Amino acid sequence: MIKVRKICVDKHIDSAGWFGVAWLLCIIPLSWILPPQISWENGILENSQVMILFVGVFMSFYFYIEDLSSQGKKLWASIGAFFVMLAGRELSWGRVLFQTKLTPSGPELIAMNQLPHSNIIQGIILLFILSVISALIYNIPWDNVITIPLPIMYLTLGLSSFILSAIGEHHWLLSPKQGQTVEELSELLAYFMIVKIVKYYAASLKNNSIC
Repeated sequence: MIKVRKICVDKHIDSAGWFGVAWLLCIIPLSWILPPQISWENGILENSQVMILFVGVFMSFYFYIEDLSSQGKKLWASIGAFFVMLAGRELSWGRVLFQTKLTPSGPELIAMNQLPHSNIIQGIILLFILSVISALIYNIPWDNVITIPLPIMYLTLGLSSFILSAIGEHHWLLSPKQGQTVEELSELLAYFMIVKIVKYYAASLKNNSIC
């Protein structure tokens, strides 16, 4: 007989959750009034995203030091590498340092295939991404994680942010300038929620909070 595990949710809304709701509701209105320069490559919003992701890196390092088990250290090393991977993506894997020209729609970066030894660089990046994903799949204690109540507010805000980011990226129902701002504002909230979700599960695992 197949045993179906009970799924329970954590419906509690803390200050971070309410902040996320307010931020989500303000994304479209803000995209109407903020200057488009704020969402350019290597701009304020993108650098803010990287800062949040490095908060995740430092948080992972803290939990790595605090956890005395070898399995726990592997877990937090994997999560820290995951945040580094996301930061690398936001920085276009370093291409933000190589601006070719400035256009009315923002700076243009050098194409990856124009970098010296681009094939080697792309291979290293691909290997890094696959290694991080594999490490996460292997090191996350899934049997324990699935017993923890789902942080429904954080998950809903994170998913909504990614959906809104996709809408902005593809300019669905939005002008290109507005779409880019919506995309960056949404990603900023999404990364904040990822950090909160990781912190939530870290606290739940430590306190043995189960359904």
